[in-house]
Amino acid sequence: MNGVLDTGFALFFLMMVCKNEPTYTWADRVGDSHGTSKLVHLVSNTAFQLVNTSVAFSEAESFCRGQFSSLASMDLEEEYNGAQELLQLTQFHTPIWVRNPQKASTNPLDLSKNYLLFPAIHFPKESREGFARVNLSFPALSSVSVCVRVQWDIEWTEVSTIFSYASPVFTNEFQLRGQVDMQEHILLALIIHGKHLPYKASFQNDGMWHHICVTWHRRSGDWAIYVDGIKKDMGSDTDNSRDILGDGIFILGQDQDSFGGNFTEPFYGAITDLNVWNMSLDTRHVTTLNVCLAINEEPLFSWSPKHLSSHPVIKEVQAQLFCPERYLKMKQLRDSQDSQPTAFMNKIMKISNITQPVIVQHSSSLSSLAHASALLDISVQALEDSQQEELQPTDMVSLIQLLSMAADVPTGQHHSVDATNQSREGLHEMSKDYIKVADSIISQDSVVKWQAIREVVNGPMDVVKNIDHFVARLSPVLMAETDHLTIHSHNIKLQVQQQSLQKGFTISGFCGPTTELSSLDCISVPHQKILDLQNNGFQKFTLVNTWYGSLRPPVTPKDNISMTPTVTDGSQRYLGTIMGSSVISTTALCDDQPVSMAVRFQLKHRAQSRAGIVYDPICAFWDFDLIPESGGWWNTKGCEVVSKESGFTVCYCNHTTNFALLLQVFETQRSPENENILQVLTFIGCGVSLCGLLFTFIIFIVVGVPKSDRTTVHKNLIISLGIAELLLMCSDWASASEGACFMVTALLHLFFMSSFSWMLVEGLLLWSKVVSVNINDDHRMKIYYIIGWGLPVLIVGVTLAVSVEKYKADNHCWLNVKTNTIWAFVGPVIFVMTINAVVLCRVVMVTVSSARRRAKMLTPSLSSKFQTFDLTWAIARPLLILLPVLGLTWLCGVLVHLSVVVAYVFIALNAFQGMFIFLVYAVYNSEVRRHSAYCQRHCLLLMKHIIRTHLFYM
Repeated sequence: MNGVLDTGFALFFLMMVCKNEPTYTWADRVGDSHGTSKLVHLVSNTAFQLVNTSVAFSEAESFCRGQFSSLASMDLEEEYNGAQELLQLTQFHTPIWVRNPQKASTNPLDLSKNYLLFPAIHFPKESREGFARVNLSFPALSSVSVCVRVQWDIEWTEVSTIFSYASPVFTNEFQLRGQVDMQEHILLALIIHGKHLPYKASFQNDGMWHHICVTWHRRSGDWAIYVDGIKKDMGSDTDNSRDILGDGIFILGQDQDSFGGNFTEPFYGAITDLNVWNMSLDTRHVTTLNVCLAINEEPLFSWSPKHLSSHPVIKEVQAQLFCPERYLKMKQLRDSQDSQPTAFMNKIMKISNITQPVIVQHSSSLSSLAHASALLDISVQALEDSQQEELQPTDMVSLIQLLSMAADVPTGQHHSVDATNQSREGLHEMSKDYIKVADSIISQDSVVKWQAIREVVNGPMDVVKNIDHFVARLSPVLMAETDHLTIHSHNIKLQVQQQSLQKGFTISGFCGPTTELSSLDCISVPHQKILDLQNNGFQKFTLVNTWYGSLRPPVTPKDNISMTPTVTDGSQRYLGTIMGSSVISTTALCDDQPVSMAVRFQLKHRAQSRAGIVYDPICAFWDFDLIPESGGWWNTKGCEVVSKESGFTVCYCNHTTNFALLLQVFETQRSPENENILQVLTFIGCGVSLCGLLFTFIIFIVVGVPKSDRTTVHKNLIISLGIAELLLMCSDWASASEGACFMVTALLHLFFMSSFSWMLVEGLLLWSKVVSVNINDDHRMKIYYIIGWGLPVLIVGVTLAVSVEKYKADNHCWLNVKTNTIWAFVGPVIFVMTINAVVLCRVVMVTVSSARRRAKMLTPSLSSKFQTFDLTWAIARPLLILLPVLGLTWLCGVLVHLSVVVAYVFIALNAFQGMFIFLVYAVYNSEVRRHSAYCQRHCLLLMKHIIRTHLFYM
């Protein structure tokens, strides 16, 4: 489908709206007022009128509503038949507007849900003789592209030929075939110069319309098959010794075993929108055609059933095709510009001395650099004359379209004379005009304007993509007489450097304009990377650098940049991510072919400093392939922060593209003073806790507490927790060495995991002693040792094996909280706390129940006041005793981001955990005190015995 479609619309009038008027009266009134009665068709109680004029969909709807009617819908049989009869009577063959079947006629239609009618030809299964011949004399083709929309008959499973081209001396010159596989997919294959390529490209045999494009280029031998805008198969294994021969016959729906005859492999279904070009279209062209938009390249053949010679069994039908919102929005903008030109477009018309919007008309047929240069020059003049007036959305679309067309102006063999005749100064001026026009567009930082045209243009990055494409195509011509080119505008700086690698090179770095704000925006390619190109035999190296000062891809609140927060320790609350710098880019060309290279760049932060707000920079690039339907999105793959300085950040990326800084915004939850106090308290608390654990362990050994499961579990908990806290105190010193820090991180992970595992064992043991008192004790300690030491070793080992590269944090000796590695610690901790919380609740319930029964039996006459006190103590006592060993105080660690008070409570409870264990299980433990008293008495008796023995021998 090429050029601007002449679009009409069909409307119908239901007599149910005006029951008191007979049908003929309404038809007569239409004929009298509009002079179009011959375009009105009456069917029982419905009148159909065809308005043969090109209008936007919204205007068609408005017109129909003004006539107390609505657009025809193809889902109702009466409306469908009536519209078909009207089209046959008027012999109307261009697409018409219809109503979306899924929408009510009284509601405005969603642009993305509209359909268009196309004239199509149908190949019935009742005959194997059906075919249609293209009435065109084909020249010899060194390149060719054929695009067509097909609707496959879902019941036909044999090999079918969509089209075949035969020359007088060779029948299988160019052919597209298809067949259905076992999975109900239709596989496509090309035949080029008689060579049958494999069946690979496919689409679902669903009876729907599909857009298919095939391309071939003789010089490279490259071929490709696209389905619905996506490249499904490609290769270069074709005969490139000759062109596709001319004076051939192009047949739709049949193969040709002889020149123009002997058909054996028919196609059953429907075909429409066939177009043929004498060039190889690229992916961008095919994508544009798929969404019902026109491209700049003029076709050899444009679709029209009038230009076909068809077999009698072939019937012309109307195909209802879904055309995405981009086409519909584009046409709406065109119509708006045509009916009411903007102030900028009026300037264009005045300068050009014409009466129609010049850019819209001429940009669809740019055929030379001179033509493109003239349009760019006119646009710059209009922009300068209307400096005080802002561009409207329709102006932005027109200018972006102009940039796209100018970037695609052919500079190859067919236009080499034109290219060489252009003076360097002329091309330089054209390039400056191109950059000025681009600058005027990206300076429109209004989100509302970009949102108004988002169905057509993805955003300012589309302009950047056009600039990259424009410079890459024209750099051989621009740099023919120089090795350095710089173009400035207000918000864009473009620099092209070219050097011969065989004669040495002096490629320098690139910086933005030397203003106070952007003096730190620089990018460079490492010298060693260029040496590698030289060693690989490349001759010429071209470096294209661009700086964009005001580029801001529009982001609405619902489309906020989504990034994982880099700070997750609770000290700061994550607010979001913003674009926080200029955009700077590098494109590298070796012998005029693009190559990807590593780059190093630094960008100044562009964010206002606010009290309590902290920015953390992230190096990112715009990835056009990340979300292609939106024109791309920010990506961080292959980029890393080299250094963070005051006001700017240095980055390294392993590829060339468009770069920027994303700033993660955090609200400070704790002041630097609080951070220092908490750090000191942590160090002191760990020291005190370590001493408490050490004293507890010594007391257990010296006092000689009887060996039991409980004391064994206590000792293992003390050992694991003590080593973990000792490592935590030493982690700051280890951070100076990468290897030592990694080892300390792994050991911290192991011993803290072991501590929580033994806390879990404490809970299991407590359950067995208090709740399930009849549980079998045999071999229980073996299981406890497996849980306490074996499980942590397994978790740490698996974590290291799976994510050793992302195991450690960047700036301190602990797990990386930016990746899923942290869940190798947090997950088990949450599990242990959940189990131990259940155990503690059950133990408290059992203790309270026992206390009540004991109180009733021993002191039945005491007042309720004393019973309440006993009950409270019965609850508080197990809580105070069990909290340190069950690890439930670590629950505060999940809530530290809520308040600085919670952070202090967390430090107090956990940094002094060892001291709590010492007090509860050593100082105030009745069993330890009893054995301590026994040891004291034993020691006194022993001392008395020694003294008496000593006195006796004196």
